[in-house]
This record gives sequence, C-alpha cells and structure tokens, in this order.
Amino acid sequence: MMIYDRVKKSKSDDVLGSPILDQAKITEIEQVIIAKGENEIKLMKDGSGGWFITADMTAPFPADANAVLRLFETLAKTKYERLIKNPDNKVEELGLTTPTTLSLLKGVEQDGSILTLHGGATRQKGGQFVKVDDRAFLVSEDLRLSADAQNWESKLITDVKKEEIKKVEFFQPKKKEAAATVFRDKKEDKLKLQGVSEETKVKLDEIDNVE
Repeated sequence: MMIYDRVKKSKSDDVLGSPILDQAKITEIEQVIIAKGENEIKLMKDGSGGWFITADMTAPFPADANAVLRLFETLAKTKYERLIKNPDNKVEELGLTTPTTLSLLKGVEQDGSILTLHGGATRQKGGQFVKVDDRAFLVSEDLRLSADAQNWESKLITDVKKEEIKKVEFFQPKKKEAAATVFRDKKEDKLKLQGVSEETKVKLDEIDNVE
C-alpha cells in the first residue's frame, strides 16, 4: 500500500526539493535537543566552538563535535521529496506514533528555534518520514536521530599525565552520587578505591597501573 502521494509543487508545497536545513543556518545553532519517549539529550555549544552533553549528567560531558557536524551536514543535504496527504490517518504507517523529535535552537530558549522536526519510520528504498509543523513528508535521507547519550559522547580521553590525577569519579545514568571514586591524597600515594562494597574484589595495583 502506498502511503504517500506524488504531488506537483505549489505555493503551499514550496519546500519540496529544498533541504531540511539551510546550510547558512548551521553556524547559528547553539543547542540541539533530541527526544524519544522518556529519553532526552541536550547538546550545547561552548564558547570555543566545541560541544558538550547535558542529558542525565551531573556535569557537562564532552560531545563528539564531528558527530554533531555530521548531523548538520545530513540535514543540509536531505531534501523534502514528497508531501504526505492526510498524515493524521497514517500515523502508525509513518512511524510517528512515538517519533524522535529534533530541535535546533539559537540559544537556550525555545523562542530561538531554527528547526523542530519529528522523525518517523525509514524506508528500505531509502529516505525517512518526518513531520514538520502540521505537515508530513518523505525526505531523501535517513537522519539517524538518536536520543542515546552514548552515540554523542566524545571517545577522546583528556591528555593528562597519570601522576597528576588526584581523583576520578564514576557515575551511573540518572544517579547524582558517584557509584565509585578512585583517589589519592598525595602524588606519590597509590590510588585508593571508595564506594565499592566489601563483597566486590578489586585489585588496587591494577587500578594504579592503568595508563
């Protein structure tokens, strides 16, 4: 069953053939919010042009700036291909029952919105169904939107000499208190472990030898 209709361009459908995101708008984006169900991630631009994650974190965590840039580039090359007629009657087929919502903002306020888009199902032949405002479209690319922080975390480790490390805290998702802490009082001391139950066997020498 076909769930989209071929239509001719008109004044009401003037976005067909144009990109989802104007390339010139990319430099204006300061915040990205991606949400699906109860999951939400916020990517914030810092003063140096880098990005960090604020979702479910007690403190900002560095984001993969290349991944953020790839998202923007995908949006800039993805075009509106088809207008979906009567989308409210095709919510399930379009995969918009529980969509992945993308918001691009100039700042931290919603009134600085550049784009809000609801991502739906992808097609085997390529493309994805999306909803923007009150209209639904088939677009040319799979936007690969993810509200999972792991897909946006920077995998780079800060270049710090081991002897300069005084404390490392480990957190679990949605927990404000550290699950475990590795620390030392002085540079010459070996690392100590705090917050792990006595039943858990940990080789402190191996922790101290981690590079």
